Amino acid sequence: KVVRVLPHSADGLDTTAGRARVLRWRSWRDQLGGIKTIAISPDGKRVAVGGYGLKISTVAVLDRATGDTLAITWPRAPEGKTHFDAVMAVAFHPDGKRVGFGTADGTLWLWEPAKLAKPEGDRVWNAPVRAGRFAKGEGEFNFPRGIHFPTADTMLAVSQRGQVLACDLRGPLTDDP
Repeated sequence: KVVRVLPHSADGLDTTAGRARVLRWRSWRDQLGGIKTIAISPDGKRVAVGGYGLKISTVAVLDRATGDTLAITWPRAPEGKTHFDAVMAVAFHPDGKRVGFGTADGTLWLWEPAKLAKPEGDRVWNAPVRAGRFAKGEGEFNFPRGIHFPTADTMLAVSQRGQVLACDLRGPLTDDP
């Protein structure tokens, strides 16, 4: 439920007790707050974490120096469904402003954090948009395991079953479930 930032140099990591900085996001008991994936921004100043969060399918961007939560989101869910399961893969877009992530149901998301002018219930930050989805067998999950941006307009993802999906980010994307 935490990310540890260890001091490092050309000689390697400094694992001396007490030297690591701990980054936390809001957590709860059981799995809530469990981190499944992390990514470091291109400038090295922010860390994106994903997993269960206080809301399942949550992604947060943390300040690497202070540990402050800079932004937090989760996908909008269809009526009667509460979530898309845990976030299994996350990556920063090369511009450092957007974050791509994949949830355990195989859905791929793109998020450009923006604070809402007026909160919507418990949502203070905008929702991500759906960029694509891996096929799954009946009753099977097909977790996204890796996300990469080979170009500014393409999000590439690899699933647990070895499928590769390229999502064109230039098309219309929506946060409507």
